[in-house]
Amino acid sequence: MEYIDNRKIDGTFPPNYAGGLFNGYNANRTAPIKFRPGKRYRLRVISMAANNWSLFRILGHKMVVIEADGVRSMPLEVDGLNLGPGQRNSVINYRGVVEYREGAPIKDIPEQSDKEPVWPDDMALQAADRQPWLPVDRTIDLPVTFYSDPFLVGFWSLGKTLYQPTIVPTLYTAMSMGKLASNESVYAPQTNAYVLRHLEVIEFVISNPFINDHTFHMHGHDFQVTEAGPCGKATGGYPEVSYRKSGPWPIRRDTVQTTLACGGSIRRRSFCKNSSAFPIK
Repeated sequence: MEYIDNRKIDGTFPPNYAGGLFNGYNANRTAPIKFRPGKRYRLRVISMAANNWSLFRILGHKMVVIEADGVRSMPLEVDGLNLGPGQRNSVINYRGVVEYREGAPIKDIPEQSDKEPVWPDDMALQAADRQPWLPVDRTIDLPVTFYSDPFLVGFWSLGKTLYQPTIVPTLYTAMSMGKLASNESVYAPQTNAYVLRHLEVIEFVISNPFINDHTFHMHGHDFQVTEAGPCGKATGGYPEVSYRKSGPWPIRRDTVQTTLACGGSIRRRSFCKNSSAFPIK
């Protein structure tokens, strides 16, 4: 829950890049991945980006999502993957076998608009273990906020208060206060610290009133992604955000996207089974 200054020390902003790396190579010059005929392959696609979204697909092929952030999912057929920073998915090919042969000719496949393919939606993904919706003990609202100082330096924050560093770091406070560590009043208000009880089910409502997509991660836990919808009116030509709800067995992830459009929100439910101090980023 800390602020992020997008500017570098010299006051300039980082450059935008036209492409990224795939297995360590320029995405357009990646060495071919060889498949053996008759074999079924699982592709584990990991986004190691810090601030960029990735669209992954194999032209002319369907794929089936079978895992999200380490949690097995029921099979979901898609054309490609839409991954935010830190997200992971496993997919297999549609028919279960790869039918290429060594030295087969390369077939030209026409380009397809990114708006046409079917991308996976967390509301459509269902957990393979069929865990139902968790009953909620408490709801915590975490709005994305933006502040600027007189020098026009921008600060992003998660929570209702702008995070400011304290003399004693929050983690040190939690480790040194003994029984008082479970009392929220011992933490500075600008740290946005929340004390969660063991085995409590918390519903986090993350609202994003800006046109930028964000991913959010909570260390030490995965969480059910249950609902997505609007938190305000879309502006700047972006479409209105529609309300969407998961099926009976919501997928569990440790990194979730907010909806791309002004006024998107996401609801996630976490079972507090681990005892420690965990940041949300």
